[in-house]
Amino acid sequence: MIKPKPIFLFIFLTIISNSLFSQTKAGNTYDTNEFRIQFPGKFAKTAQTIASSLGDLVMTIVSYEPADSVKDENYVYMVFETNYPDSIINSNKVDLLDQFFRGAIEGAVKNVNGKLISETSGKVEKYPSRNVEIDYGNGMAIIKSQIILRENKLIMLQTITDTNNYPNPSMERFFNSLSLK
Repeated sequence: MIKPKPIFLFIFLTIISNSLFSQTKAGNTYDTNEFRIQFPGKFAKTAQTIASSLGDLVMTIVSYEPADSVKDENYVYMVFETNYPDSIINSNKVDLLDQFFRGAIEGAVKNVNGKLISETSGKVEKYPSRNVEIDYGNGMAIIKSQIILRENKLIMLQTITDTNNYPNPSMERFFNSLSLK
């Protein structure tokens, strides 16, 4: 049987294979003009350009993967952020939100060849969001995501956890540490 951790590392490295990691902010707090979040350890930050039907989009990926020597309940903690053209999508364009979120969720499930477990609509402060759970590896792990559209910026928080450790306090602390500005 394949150990889950190397599989997730492979997925993570595949996502950012064309980029180089660079350590950013001192400490464990990732702070932008739009939001702040607390990682459980020192994180890495990278960016990559993605060709889309809307033109080239820059996706920033911030991640923390606990070292083998660190006891943690999760394999990885990540934040993805992408600015979309304001003329195309904005959290104020209520009639487009369902279609926008549907595309983001279906893309996330397809990218990991997973199965959607649950999806709930909500808000983070005044901004629309979706909370998603994805089965990965036929029950091996659960990917928990919170997708937020803050004006024209997509912010996606994500953890990957062994199914036997889901849910857990470390994951909840990470998601609850998000503060929008």
